Amino acid sequence: MSNLYTNTGIVDECWNSRGIITHNFITKNMVMTDRNVLYAIFRENGWDKDIKIKMSDDNGFTWKTVKSLSDPGGTLRLLTSEGNSSGPIMHLALTKTENGREESLIMYVGNKYVSDPLTNETDYRISYVEYTIKEDNTLESATIGTLLTGQDFAVFDISTNNNSIYVTYASYNRLYTRKYFHDAPNINVGSGIFFDGTDNWFNLFSTYLNQDETIDILGVRNYGNQQLTYVRFDYQSYNFTNPVKIRETSEIDIEDISIGRDGYGNLLVLWHEVPFDNTYSKIFWSMSKDNGVTWSTPSEIIGASNNSDFIDAPLNKPTSRTTLLSGIQGFLIGYVRNRENIGTAYVRTLISYDGNTYILSDQRVAASHPTKDVTGIRFFQPASNAKINMDNVANVRFAYQLGQGNDANGLDTIPVYFGQKLLSDEAYTDSLYLLREIDTPLQNQLLCSFNLIGSTSENIDYYNQGLIGNITNKYISAFERFGTSIELVRYEPLGQSYLDNKLAYSKFETIFARVFFDDLNYSLPQPSGNDNFVEYIERDTRQIHIPPNIHIGRNFIINLGNKLKRTVWLLKFAGNEYEVTQLVPKFVDNQIAYYTANAYVVGPSRDPFSRVILPSET
Repeated sequence: MSNLYTNTGIVDECWNSRGIITHNFITKNMVMTDRNVLYAIFRENGWDKDIKIKMSDDNGFTWKTVKSLSDPGGTLRLLTSEGNSSGPIMHLALTKTENGREESLIMYVGNKYVSDPLTNETDYRISYVEYTIKEDNTLESATIGTLLTGQDFAVFDISTNNNSIYVTYASYNRLYTRKYFHDAPNINVGSGIFFDGTDNWFNLFSTYLNQDETIDILGVRNYGNQQLTYVRFDYQSYNFTNPVKIRETSEIDIEDISIGRDGYGNLLVLWHEVPFDNTYSKIFWSMSKDNGVTWSTPSEIIGASNNSDFIDAPLNKPTSRTTLLSGIQGFLIGYVRNRENIGTAYVRTLISYDGNTYILSDQRVAASHPTKDVTGIRFFQPASNAKINMDNVANVRFAYQLGQGNDANGLDTIPVYFGQKLLSDEAYTDSLYLLREIDTPLQNQLLCSFNLIGSTSENIDYYNQGLIGNITNKYISAFERFGTSIELVRYEPLGQSYLDNKLAYSKFETIFARVFFDDLNYSLPQPSGNDNFVEYIERDTRQIHIPPNIHIGRNFIINLGNKLKRTVWLLKFAGNEYEVTQLVPKFVDNQIAYYTANAYVVGPSRDPFSRVILPSET
């Protein structure tokens, strides 16, 4: 359970050190809906224990178990006792209705199945469990089934967009990708099988599904040496592009591979390498700006002077646990290194503002502990592969694992802990921001201008319009002499975003001013009535008086996700943040004297970045 007064906290303990942070490959086991509801899954110790589904509907403030699924007849069992040192292969996907509302949550599990108990004959399968998302965001009506059978291994990847879900895997060294629609996620509507005369695909994949139904596939091929290879599948033509070799290694394993695409259409791949003698782990990235035809020479990511290789204790093997998240203006990179011999999670940004020149930032600590290892992080994936705003990465939520297990196959006798928080907690305590730029069309885009009846910013700046005089000056003097110092921060919505939370905004400006406060009411947060105290209602509301030369304007847009967004003004006072709204100008003798507004404390029950607010209210 999260702490009442923070936005972080330990979610749960687990007796499976591979329960959420897998080794050697990345699982997409955490998702974020358009309505900011978070879901995460992990498996308890061993092959016969429960799979838990956690949910938070208050931006990570509190968490609860919405499903604890035991293995029904072995359908979802993965025999870790037989040597699965990498961990359980589990992914989450959200399906949507035609109007864009999340309808169901699907859990995909790779498992080994005993098809004939008499002969102990087994095969590998991909099973699924589909849950209907209820109005209160809990889950019901589980449908359990088998998606694929007869594979020679159970590792696979999934990718989603607004319409489809693709499942990509290798079976008997041949590459397959299969398409499913949101409204029928168990019915295959099209498949691609890659064959160029050589069946040598290893079971290590990362995929990224685009809105045009092309899927970018990153995989490892084995020609004696390992080759990191890119290929793209086009569902419309059922064709694969020619494979492109990005990296070839000799006696070196390529692990934890990721692929993403930013708002400029550029591709990034991220991975780390460990030689067969386990002497080091190195992190590399490569980029393509021509849709995967050519790739840049791999660049190594170097840590700080006090960093060393993180060692996975159960395997006694170095690893970096690389992971990637796509953004509008670039990419967010995560990995693990030792800092003073303690495992620490780091993040970096790779940002561009023209789609050509990219800048790799210095590393920042994302999650750390004074005595225990942080063994990996996973970003919560936005629904439908939506891209985050790179100017506001402080509000990216991620999960991390604290502590190491003591069994190579996840049958641990000591617990590890799963936590979650925002990057603002350690990495970006003072988030940087950039001013907005004038919108310019990208390649193959048309820039449209609209003439509106009325305005999307009806608030008039009376001070700059000249409705001033001696009375105005006297009020300004009174505010400066007797007012309380506060900080006002203005956030503007991003038209390019698909999201409905703070990631859909960019910090635009900060104003320091003096205001007067009237306490309308103030109380501690009130429990919602649930005995478990899962939710709290904020009850801190204040009326404020703002000097006449401070203009609180507001703009309204509809972003690419069809979400109505408006300017958000936050006031920082006495350790809290308040949303400033319902602004009313006050005049004396046709001179602007001051503004009166209401300030509502920001909390789990009142999130100004995702609330639906009418123009008349603001």
